[in-house]
Amino acid sequence: MAPTSAVTALLYYFGWARTSVQAQQMGLDDSLLGYSTQDYLLRSLTSMTIPLVVALVATVVGLLLHTVVVRWLAEGSKPDGPGMADRRAQVLLRGLVGGIAAWVWSCCWWAWWARSRSGPRRSSSWPRPCA
Repeated sequence: MAPTSAVTALLYYFGWARTSVQAQQMGLDDSLLGYSTQDYLLRSLTSMTIPLVVALVATVVGLLLHTVVVRWLAEGSKPDGPGMADRRAQVLLRGLVGGIAAWVWSCCWWAWWARSRSGPRRSSSWPRPCA
């Protein structure tokens, strides 16, 4: 799948999900609103602003970090002395473990963020609308 198709599909999904939640909060079916594909794509932009900015910043930081590591490893091809390869491997392993820990933390944070923005949870003790 092309990257453009994947981004369009994600934007469409988030626009549809946002519209569906808002319609349900008003007590309507989302099919009554008659939105087009363009409407769903445009409605997704407000809910996707923060994740897209965070992804952009993470990408730029990752590219900068990659450049630093590649230069550092290129310097490591020179004979420096005993134990230098072990030290470089240790630093790379710590970076890998740190990256995995950051990824797990970010997944937990995004799950919390999405849950906190979805509104209050209804319990069975809340009054229900007349059906």
